[in-house]
This record gives sequence, structure tokens and C-alpha cells, in this order.
Amino acid sequence: LGWIELVVVGWASVVLVVVAALYLIGRSPFHVQLTMPHRRVVMGDPAVGRIQVVNPHRRRTLGVTVEIPVGHGLAELAMPGLRGGAEYQHDVAIPTTRRGIVPVGPVRAVREDWARSGSNISSAATNARCDAAQRAGHPVVVQTS
Repeated sequence: LGWIELVVVGWASVVLVVVAALYLIGRSPFHVQLTMPHRRVVMGDPAVGRIQVVNPHRRRTLGVTVEIPVGHGLAELAMPGLRGGAEYQHDVAIPTTRRGIVPVGPVRAVREDWARSGSNISSAATNARCDAAQRAGHPVVVQTS
């Protein structure tokens, strides 16, 4: 390789870093809401949390990754770009295999640049919870040794 090729690669790298940094500047231009249609469910029955994303502006937004902490896990969904005034809804399954309280949220919108060299994370919604109770008529079995 000659010096000219190295200079071209260097300038291309600088341009890539500048474009990636400009993409990450600013806040997420949409509103995210987390709702739980049924906060109390019976253990083993399906529970659902609904994510609603609205773009209140006139400009189109680019797609982002939406992260939802559910219990001890993390649900991720790839949200498509939204045109001005559009909304996007997605249902998230909440595990109810054990009884107890399952915390859900807060929802985070994560914007990453194309080169994956940086990300911009913004918390967008409040916490919620799902109470998984035992089915009525089934006694709790306690084993003793």
C-alpha cells in the first residue's frame, strides 16, 4: 500500500465517525407508553404488556431498538421508522410460570449508529407490574423432611 491509500482510508474513517456522532446527537423524537391491560393474572395464564410508540412530529423518524425489562430478563423489539403522526403498537409476553410480582419497565429506546461505535439511550416510560396469583382451589403444597 502506498501513502495515498492510507490517507484515503484515514479520511474515510474520520467521515464515518463524524456521521455516526451526528446521528446520535439529540433525544428520541417520539413518545412511548407502557400499559398493562390486566395487572392481575392467574399463574400460568398468558399476560401481556402493550407498548405504544407515537411520533408526534411531522418528520419521519428512523427505526430504533426498544428494550423492555421483564422480570429478570430483557425483551427487545426492533421498531420500524415512523412517519409523522404515525403510531406503532406491540404486545410483549410476560412470563407467569411462578406466582409473585413481575416488574415490567421502564421502556428504553436505544439508537445506535450504523458502525455500532456508539449508542443513545433514552428512558421513555414508567414502570408497571404484573401480579401472578395462584389459581383458586389449589392448595399450596409444602414438603417437609
